[in-house]
Amino acid sequence: MKIVSCSNDPGLGELIAKIMDVDLIKTSSRIFPDGELYVRVEGELNEEDVIVVQTTYPNQNESLMELYFTIDSLRSYKLRKLIAVVPYLAYMRQDKRFLIGEALSANIVISILNMLNIDYFITVDIHNDYCLNWFKCKVINIHAAPLLANYFKERVSKPIILSPDIGSLNRAMEAANSLKVDYDFLIKIRDRVTGGIQIRPKEIDISGRDVIIIDDIISTGGTIINAAAMLRKLGVNKLFVGCTHPLLVGNALEKILQAGVNEIVGSNSVRSSISKVQLQEEIVKSIMEII
Repeated sequence: MKIVSCSNDPGLGELIAKIMDVDLIKTSSRIFPDGELYVRVEGELNEEDVIVVQTTYPNQNESLMELYFTIDSLRSYKLRKLIAVVPYLAYMRQDKRFLIGEALSANIVISILNMLNIDYFITVDIHNDYCLNWFKCKVINIHAAPLLANYFKERVSKPIILSPDIGSLNRAMEAANSLKVDYDFLIKIRDRVTGGIQIRPKEIDISGRDVIIIDDIISTGGTIINAAAMLRKLGVNKLFVGCTHPLLVGNALEKILQAGVNEIVGSNSVRSSISKVQLQEEIVKSIMEII
């Protein structure tokens, strides 16, 4: 077995290779003068299992193209199994057509992966589980919510886990089960007279309690910022945020902390200053299930 690390791999390839005690191979890539990408995998890879590791943020388009080209280059070898590990898969939020003429971007990204005939695909907290049905290969979708919750275990007292909306409730439930605490989701309530919007938990009183918000992706941070402001008004004690994929566009991190969040943490699915929750052990477990 060998690990092939693409250029946007956030260090997971090396960590996985170290845990599994296998060789790590880097890709050779460059940009032609006209902007096109060249990729080559160098090494002896015949008759063995190969794991290619890449994430797709930042530079989603370039990262996806490099992933596609790397997988295709690996097909020039005689491999037993080809496993793609992509902890953050871009475009998965574009999983529905809301207007006529819109591209179903999530389906396109997955369709190209299907064309490349990978044997297994491992990702982490894909935005919508429904997208897993579009893969033709076997897929493992790792859930990071328990890991995120465990990070805060020693920092909280009498905590409650909240999801930003009902769509993320399963993540909050998984996190809460790991800590054996309560969970709920946030709802938006519009005042019919003033038109103002309030955000509050649907059922549970959070006054005086520590709160952990669990989400999959934080990009601009708008949802978390609004939620934090409202939760502070409701009298929460400490307020923490855990997200699987800390994209943190621009000064999102600064704004989130200024909104009253005591600490925010993400996983190492992408590189960021808050990528403290480590995924490599869970990824290795998934690989061992396959091989």
